[in-house]
Amino acid sequence: MRKILLVLAALFAMTSVNAQEEGDALVSLLKLNFEGAVPKYLPTGDNPMEVEATADGLALTHASTSGSFSDHMIQITDDCLTLQRKHNYVVRMTVKVPHKDKKKDILNRDCGYLGIQLGNAKSWTQTGIFVKGGDDFQVVDIEIPHYPHNIEGDGCIILNTHNVLGTSVLKDVEVFEAPTDPESPVIGGMKLIGEQNWENNEYIVFDGPEGVYKSTAEGLAINNPVMQEYIYTPQTCVVNDFDLKQGCDYIVRLTLKVPSDGTYNVIMGNYVHEVPVKGSDSWQVIDVIFSDFGEETADGTDHSMEDVFVNLGSGWVVGTTVVKQAEVYEVVGSGARVTTAIQGVKASAAGDAVYNLAGQKVDASYKGIVIQNGKKRIVR
Repeated sequence: MRKILLVLAALFAMTSVNAQEEGDALVSLLKLNFEGAVPKYLPTGDNPMEVEATADGLALTHASTSGSFSDHMIQITDDCLTLQRKHNYVVRMTVKVPHKDKKKDILNRDCGYLGIQLGNAKSWTQTGIFVKGGDDFQVVDIEIPHYPHNIEGDGCIILNTHNVLGTSVLKDVEVFEAPTDPESPVIGGMKLIGEQNWENNEYIVFDGPEGVYKSTAEGLAINNPVMQEYIYTPQTCVVNDFDLKQGCDYIVRLTLKVPSDGTYNVIMGNYVHEVPVKGSDSWQVIDVIFSDFGEETADGTDHSMEDVFVNLGSGWVVGTTVVKQAEVYEVVGSGARVTTAIQGVKASAAGDAVYNLAGQKVDASYKGIVIQNGKKRIVR
């Protein structure tokens, strides 16, 4: 999935607050009201949005979804926000979204997609939410967890209504900082650092081929009708937004249904593993080991990575792969590497002693990642 580039568009008056939201532990950073507000600047572009100040709020209109995303945008705050990396934020809008006028949205549903860009011209992130059309105002929360940048006082919010036909009315918007996530515990020598569950979770694709991706109750269905020339086509992001440290061992765990015998391509950061699989109607849990991530270099270069994602390439597995869960674990113990975590464990002279990643001896019934004769392998 390619990122959709957004640009700055319009500027409005603002009122800053710093109060505690009762009941949900959200801290309000900024609150704006657009009832009767008059914009200082209007959006520009080949197919610009019409902006009008009304008694109800800011009326945003465009007649079609043609043109680029940047043609249907408006900046709804001043350059005033301070945002911190790895913090969680919520953008709450009170908005009225028009009916779809007989045309469905990009996922063929009777609703519109409101996009939010949070940040500044150099550093920003974007997300959005589908909102059903109707005659009444709705309060919608757009969650932006694990914000990827540090922004000092010049952050803003840009609203995009490219996939909403007709006139949307924005009454007010509020920005909250949400509580940070608790540190994951270390269980069995592994620490969870990234996860995504795809059961009943919408997978949004703006520019992918039609018919490839489908969100289902079981998970994300990825259709590949024939053997492709390249293993990574289609390539699907299954989990993102985690950090990797140089020299550590990591495990990517995928829970999925495999339609046929073949090979998956699992990509994390700059590293790729080709994983042979057997087709089955049952769920499979596949562990992919990325050992000694980034390795060590003679010049001492740090190859740690931030805001990493995992891509699944399924071009060499024919049929529909269903991804239920994607997880990323860091192998930890007394140190950051597997060799340290199982410190003191030695293989027997016969080479038949088998250990798990916590350094515990296991028997032949054990399933998962094991170490034998100093080497890791997967037992299914």
